[in-house]
Amino acid sequence: MANVSWSSTNRSRQGEPKPPAIRWGKLSESDRELYLGLAQKIVKRERARTKTHLGSNVRGIGVGFRTKGKNGNIRRELVVRVYVSKKLDESRLSPSRIRKIPPSFQTYVRGRGRRQVYRIPSDVVEVDSFSPQRTYVRVSNADTRETGSICCLLREKKSKDLFLLSCKHVFGLTSRTHGCAGSRFAAIDLVAPNSPRVAAVARTMDLGRTFLDGERLSVDAAIAKVRDRSRVSSRLNGNRPLRIGRPAGIQPGTKMKLIGKSGSIKVEILGMAELMILPYRCGHQRCQFRFKRLIEYRMSVQSQGGDSGAPVMLGTTLFGMHLGKTRNGIGLALCVRDVIQKNTFGRRLSLESAHNL
Repeated sequence: MANVSWSSTNRSRQGEPKPPAIRWGKLSESDRELYLGLAQKIVKRERARTKTHLGSNVRGIGVGFRTKGKNGNIRRELVVRVYVSKKLDESRLSPSRIRKIPPSFQTYVRGRGRRQVYRIPSDVVEVDSFSPQRTYVRVSNADTRETGSICCLLREKKSKDLFLLSCKHVFGLTSRTHGCAGSRFAAIDLVAPNSPRVAAVARTMDLGRTFLDGERLSVDAAIAKVRDRSRVSSRLNGNRPLRIGRPAGIQPGTKMKLIGKSGSIKVEILGMAELMILPYRCGHQRCQFRFKRLIEYRMSVQSQGGDSGAPVMLGTTLFGMHLGKTRNGIGLALCVRDVIQKNTFGRRLSLESAHNL
């Protein structure tokens, strides 16, 4: 499989004109809707052939923004973001191994008997490292301890049982299990002196599945069954989400909040990565996990240890669950609507917003 090459000075093929920038601030509402729809159409088309078409260095593809300018003259441009494990210098590769990421992706709109061609510029983003951030709840078993945040309170439709939602690397204590398999023998305490155990991971199926081959879809999420209902509330983490938002509502440029142990952090959505592959540390092993889609955002202040599992919200609508950040400080989150589907945990779950207020 050929690697992707990338040159910081020139990605355009010889003789190919530079693609025009799509300056978001200068577009009308109708043009924003048009270009955003075209970019999403391109991502849907390209994601199925990302690795074979662009090379094994590619980790994912999505719609997002890049920023240009400096000081008071910063502008945002709509792009198709291509995520790679490393930006490679083509001058150090043999010609037979060079396969460039195109400077733009092309699509078209047909109307009035003619076809109009549009080109959306590409932007290459390096995701060479990722750090899950785990001290908001305490999770423990006989061998190890972990800390992290709670995303929300869920209720199972059939049994009416309550569950806490967080990351699998928090609730599943995956740091000491092979391939992030996770442990179901874990008890969850709220952070308080002499706090009793309020919840526990009930069964293996309540840990999201992870696959080491990097080809099948993984879920870094887990639920813990509440044992002491008097000690949990739908106001966990100081918020009260009333509903779970749809992925279509996560648009580049949207301002949201991450509410975790570090407090309330303002975030700006940069894009949505499709089929993203992230590197994880599983004890002494380095693993690769593939996710259906991840929310990518810039944070007003950097998230800290203990923020894994924190909700990413717009008003009282819950959209994401914070996983961690890349080395360059970009936050990544799972779409909560993807997480609570029945095929994740084998349970029909819904957001609980009225318990013990």
